[in-house]
Order: sequence, then C-alpha cells, then structure tokens
Amino acid sequence: MREPGYTARTMTGIVSRLILAVVTIASVPAIWMLLLFLQWETRWTRDQDLAIALANLVTALLLIGAWVLIWRREIRWSPRRSALTIVATVGSLMLAGGFGFWIGEATRESEAGHIFGGIVWALLWLAATAVIWRETASERIERMQRLGVHGVTCPTCGYNLTGMKEARCPECGATFTLEQLFASVAESSV
Repeated sequence: MREPGYTARTMTGIVSRLILAVVTIASVPAIWMLLLFLQWETRWTRDQDLAIALANLVTALLLIGAWVLIWRREIRWSPRRSALTIVATVGSLMLAGGFGFWIGEATRESEAGHIFGGIVWALLWLAATAVIWRETASERIERMQRLGVHGVTCPTCGYNLTGMKEARCPECGATFTLEQLFASVAESSV
C-alpha cells in the first residue's frame, strides 16, 4: 500500500538515459557474438580474423551511434569537444590495436588479439567520452543560473554548495573559510 499523498512520477530524462546506457553496454557482447554467428552460419567469410575484425567494426559503429544518440542532448557540443571525441576515437583505436597485436603475438593466436583489442577499444573509448563529455565548472554554473539556482558555489570548480554543512566541496575537495565563501558570493552577484 502506498503512503497517503503519494503521486506517481514519470522517469526523468537522466534516469532513462542511464538505463539506456547500461543496456547498451550490456548488449555489446551479445551483438558481437550474434554478428560472428551470422558470418559463420552464412559462410560469408571463412577467414576467422576477418570475421572477428568485421564484428568488431560493426559493433564499434553501433556502440558509437547508440552512445551519441543517448547522450547528444546532454552534451554541449563545442568544436573542441567534437575534436577531442574524434581524437579519442582514433587514439583508443590505435592503443587497442597495439594491445591486440601484442596479445596476438604473445599468444600466437591472432583471433585472441582481435578479441582483446575490441574489448580494450570499447573500454578506452567509453572512458574517454566520459571525461571529454563531462560538464565543465563554467557550464555547470551557467546551467544552474539558467535554472534560477543562485547559491553559494565552490570558487574552485563551481559546484553548488547550497545545503552543505561544511565549507568543503564534495566535488573537488577544496576547503574554504566562511569569509572566502561570502567573498565569492559577493563577487558573483556583482
């Protein structure tokens, strides 16, 4: 039984995106295995290295597409952020390719290198986008001001300290005296 006064709520956009992100990540191995299965069953290619490389490529393109579709509205796309995303894509591909080659040589199994290279690429790319796409302190302050939330913010990173019981920022760990916080509020309201 629900409490008196309970009203049903809809899922927020961020919760929906987080669930979609988890489902996307969890589905990557299944999609990869399905692609391999389809290639081997249709005898499209008998070359295992080629089959694994194609499965890696298609899975990577699906992951990139899904990730961008899920998060596109949450990201403030600047030329810098777009360029860094491209650099992260190419850079993670190069690092993962090198790692995959090393594994293939070490195990004398090129298939193992392709498999591990694909896994490493996905992990590197997802980690890189999490860092690159993260909201900056200035973007956070601007977003909070657009929402009409004007409060005490951390002078170092811009985290909203409203409601905190101590003069320590939970985001960056910086500590302040009350005078420093009052001075930063006075400066921001000018």
